[in-house]
Amino acid sequence: MDSTHEMPSVEKDEPVHRFDTVVFWLAGLVVIGVLVQAVLAGQHIAFESPIELHGFIGSAVFAL
Repeated sequence: MDSTHEMPSVEKDEPVHRFDTVVFWLAGLVVIGVLVQAVLAGQHIAFESPIELHGFIGSAVFAL
């Protein structure tokens, strides 16, 4: 091979931010929790199912 075709070195300009990853996953959990709450509330209204789980998930989402 020709020496002019060297592989470029891979350097990261910015360090990995673990805080950004944690915030990303927490935001995803909040979105999923809110959607599950909507389903549980709809089931309670339509089918008279228990609402306690909706309250527990709501408290967890609020804590997140």
